[in-house]
Amino acid sequence: MEFLHKKYLEATATSNSLKLARLEANLVPFKSKRTKILGPKSTEINDSGKHNGLDCEVDSTKTVIRKTENNDEKLLTMIKNNKTRLRKLYKELDLNTSDEPSGKRENCVLHVNYKEQEAALVCQVSTANLGVLKHRLSKVLLKYKSRFRPVHSVPSLFKQMGLIHALMNCKAAIDFASLEEQLKRDALSCQAEGCQIVSIEMGALCFRCHPECITDVAAKLRLCGYKPLLTEIGYYSTEPLVKLTAAQMRLYSQFIKALQADADIVKIYDNVQNSVLNSMYTG
Repeated sequence: MEFLHKKYLEATATSNSLKLARLEANLVPFKSKRTKILGPKSTEINDSGKHNGLDCEVDSTKTVIRKTENNDEKLLTMIKNNKTRLRKLYKELDLNTSDEPSGKRENCVLHVNYKEQEAALVCQVSTANLGVLKHRLSKVLLKYKSRFRPVHSVPSLFKQMGLIHALMNCKAAIDFASLEEQLKRDALSCQAEGCQIVSIEMGALCFRCHPECITDVAAKLRLCGYKPLLTEIGYYSTEPLVKLTAAQMRLYSQFIKALQADADIVKIYDNVQNSVLNSMYTG
């Protein structure tokens, strides 16, 4: 019995000594291999299984911060560039809407309905700022209950053609019975597409033709005894001329004069019979 007890004590002592040896081995500092991480500031980290990884995490955080700062700088640069572009755009818009002329004039036409479509007009304009001109003319239109005509959404009442304004010869003026037929024959013989009586009292006519043939047609009309006064590329009414009463004509003439008072208005065409616009051809 004593023999067995002695053996048990020896085995216990041996086991305790082995555990103590293992514990002492764990307490000995471990010399691990350290590596360097490339970066703005070189930092060594422990690659053994015993380290807690704090060194690596700290360096990684610094790297992310640096990248974020670089991205912020790029973003700020982009914002500044966009602001510069916006300033230029706003400056251009201000110039386009200002009352000061830009120096470059634009030639175009404006279509107008007079007093709920009693008459229609085409205004040839030359302006440095079309938006300002339309705003300026809108006051005149409002006064005479008129408005701009949206030619893109409604049928056009005018066609661009070569126009030859002339006076009737004596032979044609005497034969009033067949005047329209005679004018039609003369127009076709001179290669014109037709003729419109502008004012029977004044003997004013308007021959129309293709714009490229206007010179030849005018020469042939002169040979036929007509007196061409003016040739131009203008607008001709595709519908019959509108007849206004004496009172309507007086008010309409005031409207025309108000439009002509604007310096950007070059020429006005209308579809009104005996219009004040036709008086210039017989002077």
